[in-house]
Formats: sequence, C-alpha cells, structure tokens
Amino acid sequence: IKKCLYFLAAGSLLTGLLLIPVFYYLSIVRNSAEEWIGHISFYLVLILAFFSFLLPWTYLMLGGVNPLSWLIHFITYTRTRYYLVGYWSCIVLLSIMIVVSKNWNNTQTTTVTRKYFHVLAIAVFLPGIMLESKLTHLAASVALAAFIFIEYVRLGRIEPFGDLIHHSLQVFLDEKDSGNVILTHVYLLFGCAIPIWLYPVYPERSSALAMYSGVLSLGVGDTLASLVGKKYGQNNWPGSNKTLEGTMAGLMAQFIFIGLLSRTGVVRVVNWVATALCVAACSLLEAWTSQIDNLVLPPFLYALIVVACR
Repeated sequence: IKKCLYFLAAGSLLTGLLLIPVFYYLSIVRNSAEEWIGHISFYLVLILAFFSFLLPWTYLMLGGVNPLSWLIHFITYTRTRYYLVGYWSCIVLLSIMIVVSKNWNNTQTTTVTRKYFHVLAIAVFLPGIMLESKLTHLAASVALAAFIFIEYVRLGRIEPFGDLIHHSLQVFLDEKDSGNVILTHVYLLFGCAIPIWLYPVYPERSSALAMYSGVLSLGVGDTLASLVGKKYGQNNWPGSNKTLEGTMAGLMAQFIFIGLLSRTGVVRVVNWVATALCVAACSLLEAWTSQIDNLVLPPFLYALIVVACR
C-alpha cells in the first residue's frame, strides 16, 4: 500500500517536469491555433508518461499482475470497501455541486465558504480511518495525484476544462493563493492524509488516535476556531489575528471529538493528560503560526500523539 504513495508521487512529479516545456510554450503563444498545439502536446505528454513510465512501473510493483484487476479485487475484497467507495463517490458529487452552486450564485469568498471543504474532509476521512485505513491510505494517494493533475489542467488552461476549473476555484481562494498556483485543496487533502501515510499499515488501538491527527486538527479544531473566532472573537492573541475565543472553541471541540472516539471504542486513550497537552499545543500553534495550517498542524499533532502514547 505504501508503495502506491511513492509511485503516485514520483509519477506526478515526473509528469510535471515533462510538462514544463508545454507550459512555457502556452505562456508565449499569441493565437488560438498555437494554443491548441499546446493543448494537444499536453495530452501527448500525459500519454507518453503513462505508457513509458507509470504503467510499466505499476506492473513491476505488483509482480506482473494487471493493475486494473488488482485494483478491482482490492476494492471489492470486502463489502465494507465496496460501500465506502460508493459513499466517497457521493461526497465527490456533493463537492462538485457545492462548487457549482457557489459559482452560480456569485458567492463572495468568506471563511464559511472555505470551511465547507474542511467539513467534507471529516466526512471523507473519519469513516475511512475507522472502517478501512488501508483503503483510505490508497484512496488518499490516488486523490492527491488526481488533484495535482487537475492543477496542471487549470494552470495551463487546458481545453476543455482548464478555464472552467480556474473560474470555479476562485470563490474558495484565500490570501495564501495569491500566485499562479492554487494549492489550498491540495494542502487540505495532504494535511488530512499525511497521518495515515505515516502510520503503520496495521495499527494498534492504543495509539490509533495519531491517524486522526489531520481530521482532529483541521476538520475539527481549525474549522471551529476559525468560525467562532470570526463571529464571536473579541480578544486577539498577541502578535496574531487569531482570537482567544476561537482557540478555546477549537480546543473544546477537539476534546469532545476525542472523548467520543474513546467512548465508542474506536481508539483507546492511554494518557488523557498527555493527550490534552498535545491538543492544547497544537491549538496554540494554530493561533500563532504564520505558516500554512493545513501543512503544519497535522504532522505536528501526529508527532506529539505518537510520543505521548509510548
């Protein structure tokens, strides 16, 4: 399973490197005929990368087994996986509907608008980690590669979907997406998935809380802290635009979330005091950091929980 992550990451990077000349060409063309040459070149590079690198490497990694047959067998190995993939497909359709709706209504970019996808991240990762961590590991790897590919299409305005994707994502941007590359959605996926990628394939319940670090810090803590802070925040932390009220709301929400996981037997909290200190430290980091929350908070909380559960 973990090899799939390395394979997809390397494949995405290689494809991006091969596409650099195409993107440069598209940046200097002046008429539609030349643009179409660039668009066709984009798809030719993808086909070249797939058949010359991705497909052969997949066969070698699977020991000569047909990748499509392996994937179908892996997904349908248990009924739970089958239903989980169907559930995730519904979430994807819901996400597309939200994007279309917000653009159709010309919704202004707000904190609430951006946090829709944090809530959807909980809906995707929480049942996945609880029921099928191995399938979630693979699905997150595939989703990351797909997000990177979509960004390639948007960045080059590749027909027929490049402009549509570009305009659809504008409503969800924040100040960290001021350049040519839009990575907010990639950062969110990466942040929620990295604890799963780092965690052993066969987890033990005593430290399984570490796998929920992304959902806990981003889906629960960061979302509640942002929403409550924007609406009710009055007292800012020194040197930060984050509020004390928002931080406390995020902290309490994470405590309740961990309590529910423990109460239902999903995880076993070995040391409640140490776990509380880990969550508090992560909440304070969220309040003061100027870095990208989606990339910083999950690995930070993951490392603290792993150490605390020893």
